[in-house]
Amino acid sequence: MSTKKPILSNSGRLTGRTPQVALPTGNAAYDWMWLVDLPSGKVHLLGKSPLTETQLGRLYKKEPLHRNALTKTQQQGMYHYEWVQTGRPDILWQTTCIALVNRQGNISQLLSLSRDISSAAPSRGATGLRDWSAPKTFAQLLLAARENEKKSISKALHDEIGSAAVILTALLSLVKGDLLKGKKQQALKDIANLDTQIKNYVENIKNIVVSLRPPTLDNQGGLRGAVQDLLDNIQHLHHIPYTFSYAPSLQKVTVSDNVRTLLFRIVQEALTNAIKHARAKHLTVRIGVKQQNILLSVQDDGIGFNTTQQRSLQQVGLQAMKESVELLGGTISIKSAAGKGTRICVSCPRVIYGGKE
Repeated sequence: MSTKKPILSNSGRLTGRTPQVALPTGNAAYDWMWLVDLPSGKVHLLGKSPLTETQLGRLYKKEPLHRNALTKTQQQGMYHYEWVQTGRPDILWQTTCIALVNRQGNISQLLSLSRDISSAAPSRGATGLRDWSAPKTFAQLLLAARENEKKSISKALHDEIGSAAVILTALLSLVKGDLLKGKKQQALKDIANLDTQIKNYVENIKNIVVSLRPPTLDNQGGLRGAVQDLLDNIQHLHHIPYTFSYAPSLQKVTVSDNVRTLLFRIVQEALTNAIKHARAKHLTVRIGVKQQNILLSVQDDGIGFNTTQQRSLQQVGLQAMKESVELLGGTISIKSAAGKGTRICVSCPRVIYGGKE
């Protein structure tokens, strides 16, 4: 196994040389790590491992689950999945794969980080939730949807912080090694790269936190900036173009805080559905004003859906939209059909008297 050090590209990601790094001790985020060379599929272990390099290489060449993980990681930059190592007893692993780029900016290796989650997995005899325990009322559906959202945010933060802990610890150990060997110039380069990596992780975590409630939303007229940031992030992450218009006159009138929040959440929910379920190729958001009402329109060109079927957790957010808008004295229409995309239109009073402005 090569002992050359990893370096960082200008984008702050690890590049092609194989590090020889011990896993962090104590409360380590992961149990073992390895690198996969592309396109050969050759595996390099980093520290101790329950499988040999040959066994891991065989998994990536023969098992569809692991081959799919390689493909997804190259497409998305990072991919999470779970798999079982058969034995006595079986071990359930949760693996995070991260794409690494070389000096030319091409993906040359994948870093895989795994942790044992067997203790958190249901027993083999478990059959899942019984029919009577499934949520049936809207209140139960809404509660389940909120819990799923919390779980998703928690997982995103956990994975981002866990990956940062492992990779930054590994890079720091390289800096220490360079200093002990008197390689000051290499240590300075590694420190600069480490600084870039830290900034990238801070930015990623900031984006997750901001998604909960953009700070700009609390400013008068901040709805425009919050929606613009949301659309920009979608275009950057999912490469979906958009059209956004915001009436200039809205900058000169008062909009209650709860109205700004409601409209932003509707945009956020609608765009999330368009990305996850509708496979949209273009998004359109328009925000205008008519007398004392603020008008919102969110449209996508996706696959559409049957608006009469509102019982799944994926669509329960639409019912929550309706009730929230009606609570503020507004109206909402949701129009969609198979193959014809979805359009959500809202008309809501700009100012809700008796509430926070």
